Amino acid sequence: MSSDEQEEILRAPHGQAAGKLGHKKQKFRKEWLSINIFKNWLQPVINNPLKAYCCYCKVEFVTELTTVKKHALSTKHKTNAISVTNQKSVASFFENPNNIKTKKTADAIKSAEIKICGFLSEHNISFNTVDHLSKLMKDLFPKSEVAQGIKLGRTKATCVVKNVIGKIHKEDMVNNLKSIPFSVIIDESTDVGTLKTLCICVRYFNTLTNKIETKLWSLVELFRNSDDANKGATAIHIYTEVINSFTSENVPLNNIIGFASDGCNTMMGSWNSVSSNFKNDLPGIFIQKCICHSLALCASEYCKVLPRKYVFDKCKENPSLRCEDLCRNVYNFFKTSCKRIVQYKEFQTFCKVEPHKILRPSQTRWLSLEKVVKRLIEQWEPLKLFFTLYKNEQRLIMADTIFDSLHDPLVLLNFKFLEWVLPKFTTMNKLFQSEKSEIAILHSKMEDIYTELLYSYMKRVDDPFQIDPNNQKIVSFYNAEELQNIDNQWRKLENFELSDTVKALDDTEDFWVSLYQLQIDGEYPFKCVSEFILRTLSLPHSSADCERVFSKVNLIKTKMRNKLGLESMNGLLLSSQCMKETSCIDFEPTKNMIDSMNLSMYEKEDVNIKNRSDIDENNEENNMSLFLV
Repeated sequence: MSSDEQEEILRAPHGQAAGKLGHKKQKFRKEWLSINIFKNWLQPVINNPLKAYCCYCKVEFVTELTTVKKHALSTKHKTNAISVTNQKSVASFFENPNNIKTKKTADAIKSAEIKICGFLSEHNISFNTVDHLSKLMKDLFPKSEVAQGIKLGRTKATCVVKNVIGKIHKEDMVNNLKSIPFSVIIDESTDVGTLKTLCICVRYFNTLTNKIETKLWSLVELFRNSDDANKGATAIHIYTEVINSFTSENVPLNNIIGFASDGCNTMMGSWNSVSSNFKNDLPGIFIQKCICHSLALCASEYCKVLPRKYVFDKCKENPSLRCEDLCRNVYNFFKTSCKRIVQYKEFQTFCKVEPHKILRPSQTRWLSLEKVVKRLIEQWEPLKLFFTLYKNEQRLIMADTIFDSLHDPLVLLNFKFLEWVLPKFTTMNKLFQSEKSEIAILHSKMEDIYTELLYSYMKRVDDPFQIDPNNQKIVSFYNAEELQNIDNQWRKLENFELSDTVKALDDTEDFWVSLYQLQIDGEYPFKCVSEFILRTLSLPHSSADCERVFSKVNLIKTKMRNKLGLESMNGLLLSSQCMKETSCIDFEPTKNMIDSMNLSMYEKEDVNIKNRSDIDENNEENNMSLFLV
């Protein structure tokens, strides 16, 4: 368009005289979009012809020509125009396949970028470090074509973790759960960012790895809006979130054969609880209350009811500290004072005791109480001397109370008893927290503990893990012919001579996996019965796996990274879980992961990318590596 034509367009609209009194509102003119000073940033406002929009400043204004010109000359607009002009488009981060020597090199670059992102997720490293890491690798390996081709920034790394590694790993789990029975394990917690989340784990026998595996399924935000917060973390709310997490992925609910969680009323109540909803919707489902929580609560509550010592102070009776309170107060007395710790080391040296630190009992660390008690007994004599000094010189109330408890032989006797009895609870707790299937021996172990503690039964202990052989939920995955085949193989196994290697296996899961893989003359004589047993062994025995996920969340979402969103958190957890199967060193990205390294992984980051006229999603270059700086 010539300059004369542009000047003609910039004149007052036809029918409006320059000197005419009054004012007529001016509508947006499409001709303005062809003028050089307007065409790059001026846009019409949909459904409002009297407004114009600036793409640089993200603001609307009236479509008066004078107003538009003034905005174009404003300082703010000029500054934003310079920033946008210098900014690279997303398309600029794509290399044309013709410029890359071979597709093999391009795939190697993609694979390297995926492995770097897997390294970040496995070791809880901030995405911000990638900005320097990619440049550092180029500087360290100047002759490496792969290192020089890596262009990985924090934005791209975030997308790779969420929409490549995590997404593909989740898709693999979805494909498995669509065809096999599995159990559900849930728990809820609040992270450092005061975000209340529901952890959902699944437990199943993986026929690809021939192992019983427990994996994170999803981390769900319970309170997305004020309505959810007003309802609270009710049983029906939690149950709905669990069911939706599977139905959204088209996983059949009938494949759920077991459910486990802690013993709170919301989860395990007789009426209107999560477990009762599962029983109503999925008759025959196996329900297991987490014994780890129960054992830890029993040990803690027992410490609270141990006998107290009573001292008389001015005719007023004051109880001394409980055992657990004593452990906690001794720890608190030292934890913030470097001076007291250094002074205490002199008493440790004098008493010839190892210079160990005082440990803190934790309500959420089920195995901590035993170590705390043993450490306090180990440090008993130097502690007595230390608090004797503080009682006489400092005259602190807390020091006086701790001094009285340490010099009470009854308190020491209680600690000695705890030193004997707590390992029994801890051993059982470790057994229930095992990631391997221990459901076959749990009842016998519980029976041994009861026998050792009580020497005789005060009340008959029913087998909490006894499975009804007529349970329709378990056998519903087999037809009559398959059930008969399972029964025949079971009877055949009684008279079959097993090898010494199989007989030597002590672990239940390993024994049945070996029978599952046993091949004789090209046939698998015990595959059906082994698969049935292994699916039964995949039933949950605790909710410890959810607690492990929350521990992982606390390691990832620290005070420095408290703004991590739930989508990024899910991506990091799933990516880390994927790395756990091997390691970030031995991990090899799959073809699906490499193929997913394209524009589609940015869709959730910038929904406007699809609408960019300078990007053709159907172009072959979208399947090549993203070189985002």
